Amino acid sequence: MPFHASSFNILLGKLWVHKRGKTPPNRLEQLPLFKLEPKNDIHGELSFAVQGRIVPFMGFVQSDDSPRDGVCFPEWISHLKKLVNTLLRKNQVSFSFKENDAMDGPFFEFVRETDKVFFSLSRPLGNSCFKAEPGWEMEEFKFHDLLLQFFKFKDDFLREIQKANYSLRDEWEAKFAKKKPESPQE
Repeated sequence: MPFHASSFNILLGKLWVHKRGKTPPNRLEQLPLFKLEPKNDIHGELSFAVQGRIVPFMGFVQSDDSPRDGVCFPEWISHLKKLVNTLLRKNQVSFSFKENDAMDGPFFEFVRETDKVFFSLSRPLGNSCFKAEPGWEMEEFKFHDLLLQFFKFKDDFLREIQKANYSLRDEWEAKFAKKKPESPQE
């Protein structure tokens, strides 16, 4: 993952395809990205860096020492798109999400105050309670850096898809697009 000096970075690493295997039954298999087919999920390495420090626990695992399964990109693209759209709406606004809602993933919070964003990370304690992760409470970075990094991430991700399977680039680019209003029912 190349690292560019910025107050906030989105770092894209290795990508792979998840498919259900035959042995053992329903076991997820990691396949190279060139095996990408329509409707496959892409998983892989994704990290945030705030002021040069890598945010722990991305690609949800029970402890930071456990092997990672990687982030689920359809989920993370949705979170990042909502984050950027929400923070663009107002000069003072917050957005939060939990990685992998079905499991006890970490809780990410972003608070925009004009040209600054404050980032906090919490870990689950059980019973829908979270505890702030020491050293990750209201870490400040520039809003402008978040915007630049989002569009850089989008370009880098789509470039990897295009290299793996050119015909699927549009399918994945649509995941970054804003939802179009639904047509009224007649």
